[in-house]
Amino acid sequence: VKGAEGASRGTQLMDADEASALRCVVLKHIAAAWEHSERWSFDHLMNLHMHWAVLAKRQLQDVEATSDARRSCEQGFLVRFGVDAADLALGTPGSRALGLLKCLKS
Repeated sequence: VKGAEGASRGTQLMDADEASALRCVVLKHIAAAWEHSERWSFDHLMNLHMHWAVLAKRQLQDVEATSDARRSCEQGFLVRFGVDAADLALGTPGSRALGLLKCLKS
């Protein structure tokens, strides 16, 4: 039954912080699934990158998880492309990550 606010109690929208936290959890699980099925594939690397990017955007709300996600992402690009962390430059405007992923997708 809808209340005066126009939304039922069970269907209230989550705020941006809750949505971001949920996205982090989902991407972590997706990346883990790809790791166990097609490690270092396009899909695995893309999900590692998205997971790190969402954590980084949350601005230090979980420093350990962000560091772990960054290390995993950097390791993936090192193994797949031979690009070390300094050359990958995650989090900078000149990051090579998305360009390398485009090469894999083609």
